[in-house]
Amino acid sequence: MPLFPLNAEFARPLWVFGMNSYEVIQSERKTLIACSYRKRGMSHLVIIDILLSSLSSLDIPFMDIQDIVTFNDEKSEVIDFQIIWSSSPDTLKYDSYFSLPELIEFPTEVPGQNAYAYFYPLSNQFYQASQEVESRKVDGNRICITGVSAGGYTTLATLAFRETFRAGASLYGKSLHRSCISCTTVSEKDCYERSPINSVEKFSCPIILFQVEDKVVLPDQACKIYGALKQKGLPVALVEYEGEQHGFRKAENIKFTLEQQMLFFVGLVGRFDVVDDITPVKIDNFD
Repeated sequence: MPLFPLNAEFARPLWVFGMNSYEVIQSERKTLIACSYRKRGMSHLVIIDILLSSLSSLDIPFMDIQDIVTFNDEKSEVIDFQIIWSSSPDTLKYDSYFSLPELIEFPTEVPGQNAYAYFYPLSNQFYQASQEVESRKVDGNRICITGVSAGGYTTLATLAFRETFRAGASLYGKSLHRSCISCTTVSEKDCYERSPINSVEKFSCPIILFQVEDKVVLPDQACKIYGALKQKGLPVALVEYEGEQHGFRKAENIKFTLEQQMLFFVGLVGRFDVVDDITPVKIDNFD
């Protein structure tokens, strides 16, 4: 039974256990539901009164809400909030360098359907000279794409079938279209043509591949793409992790991956020096 019909997304894909988009608030007076939903690319935090079938929005400054957890059954309005940084408090001195996201909307190839994304404009005062060229917000010669798992498929497919980006990073990304594995909603021909692993000859830019000991996305997919790009003469790197799962669990691996992505993009597309003393992985056809 619909509690409050609304043209929005109240749920999300359950990629991992423990994700929660709502909590029931029980009290002697009423039954409420604290929940989040996404509409036009932005998250909203609301309270739904089940008996009155009413919805009230909570005034918070956040654009992306992941999980809902309640600690007090009597609370149904925002009384305070804090932004807690995951790293050292010393990072606050660099707050002028942190980009605040801007919600953008753009048309897709499907008529009448738009997509939404967060655009993070450059905040570094030293690197803004070429930010807006011909009324664009980014430099078209230095844009890169990265994706994880199914997002890795998007990355690989975009690099194989489009020429928008100048480099890419795939983190244990699928290179077989999901229909080839989980369902039969498309023909065998379409499935084959939509799989980047079957179109390696179409890749035309540098790619770095991060692969774990994966039962979801088998390592041989990354190895095949790596071998094909290496043979083709494109700059390519393959980083494999022992004892790591689908979705990084070890902090040192997360840090290493972020650093290597940065170095890869900077070295092949950004063309500027990195101050940090980080040793890059070997890049075939480039080093």
